Amino acid sequence: MVLNAFAQSVNAYADVNLSIHGGISLTKIRDLRMGAVVQGTTSVSINPLSSGSAAYFIVSACPNSAETITFSSTNLTSGSSTIIFTGVLAGSDQPIQPHSILIGSGDAITTSSTGDFYLWAGGSATLASKQPTGDYVGSFTVSIIY
Repeated sequence: MVLNAFAQSVNAYADVNLSIHGGISLTKIRDLRMGAVVQGTTSVSINPLSSGSAAYFIVSACPNSAETITFSSTNLTSGSSTIIFTGVLAGSDQPIQPHSILIGSGDAITTSSTGDFYLWAGGSATLASKQPTGDYVGSFTVSIIY
């Protein structure tokens, strides 16, 4: 019987790390206020980069995480009358509206080191010269894909 005096056994180890993060939330802080206009006005616009009338949202997710944002036009209605509202978004990883930049639907955003991203929604509505009077309402939907 021959014994091998050089037999060896070696092991290597790897650390295992797992981080569990909370989900994502999108919270509306303020609605978009288009204001009131006189019949015969043909357009109304709210600038999301600077207007205090812009809607305001906060995205909360994992710190420094990438998400995709989507939104589209919507109808504003009053009785049987309709106006098309075309939304425009601006956003920043800081809660300072003038520091925001325009964001298109389908664009990627990245949350701050605290996991937040701030959105302001404005847009425009084109009215017929004889648009019927009334209170026009609708919902502008912003979606975040995480």
